[in-house]
Amino acid sequence: MTSYSTLSTIIQEVPHVIESWLQKEIIDDEGLLCDVETFITTLENEMNLETPGIWITQQEWTSYDKKPLAKLQRLKVPVEIACIEYDEDLKQGELRAMNLVGRVVASLLKHYRRKQDLFNFISMNLVELYPNGTINVQSKQEIVSVAGILIEFVVDVNWLLCLNKDKN
Repeated sequence: MTSYSTLSTIIQEVPHVIESWLQKEIIDDEGLLCDVETFITTLENEMNLETPGIWITQQEWTSYDKKPLAKLQRLKVPVEIACIEYDEDLKQGELRAMNLVGRVVASLLKHYRRKQDLFNFISMNLVELYPNGTINVQSKQEIVSVAGILIEFVVDVNWLLCLNKDKN
C-alpha cells in the first residue's frame, strides 16, 4: 500500500484505491470487466469514447457522524459510476449497460478490503441506481445507453497518523 505523507494525499488515495480495483478487472484477461474499452476517472472528458465504457466521478465527501475533527474521523465518500454501452437496439443497449453496472459492483465487492494503511473501509453502501439513461454522441446521430450507480464508501481516517508521517 502507498505510504501517505499529507492529509491531502489521503483524500486522493481513497478514490485511487477504488479506481485501482476496477482497473485490475479491466486489464486482467479473465477479469469481470475485461471487455471495457474506455475507463474515465475525471469529471470532464475529451477523449474518444469506445464502448463498453466506465466513467467514475467523485462526489462531495461528508462527515459520517457530524463529530468535530478528531484523531479518528469517519467519512462518507460517494463515488458515481456511469456504465456506457452501445447497441443499435436501444433496449439491448440499456440491458447491456445494466449488466455492466452489475459487473462493476461485483468487481468492487471482489476487491473490497477493510484494512488499509491510514484508513479503514467500514462499509460500502448502494445509494442509488440509475437504470436507463442515454447520451448523445457529438457529430453522430447515435444515442448511447447509460446506466449508473452511486456507491457510498464509509471510511475511518486517522488524521494524527497522517500528521505523524508528515514529520518523518
